[in-house]
Amino acid sequence: MFVSLCAFSHVGPWASRRGFDTVIQTISGITSRQGDLFPGKEPGPQFYPVSAIDYLTGYLMAFGAMVALARRAREGGSWLVRISLAQTGRWLVGFGQVPESELADVPKEFSAEELAGWSIASDTPVGRLRHLDRWCACRRRRRAGSGRRCRSATRAGLASQAVEDACLHSING
Repeated sequence: MFVSLCAFSHVGPWASRRGFDTVIQTISGITSRQGDLFPGKEPGPQFYPVSAIDYLTGYLMAFGAMVALARRAREGGSWLVRISLAQTGRWLVGFGQVPESELADVPKEFSAEELAGWSIASDTPVGRLRHLDRWCACRRRRRAGSGRRCRSATRAGLASQAVEDACLHSING
């Protein structure tokens, strides 16, 4: 199994170009939109306050590696996972933005009780790990009777399929 990261693409005229999160934010239009929504001291483009594309790309690489290991266990063979920062930026922008009306009830900070309610504990090879339960918000929404489908669960499923379909290539031919 091999995991490969590049800035723009593994093939084509920009394949050998270097890049990093802020470059990708700029070419993908994120900084322009961020500047429109959250103007800084000076008008114009603004970067995300975190390196979201770097983090998300790292998570996708780890996920791709896990999918490749699972496929190797099921099917055998060698697997290649290819990820690019630019495609991660494009994918992120493709989700669009949450309408401001849906953010009205979101608090700026969550209480310790709320976080505890969203957490679960899992046994791992290195001990017990306490972490957020990614499905808890969906279950709570359904229990409350909103009937809305959970957007995060739907996107997680799409992400899983996208990585498996687009990023894994058999090296064996």
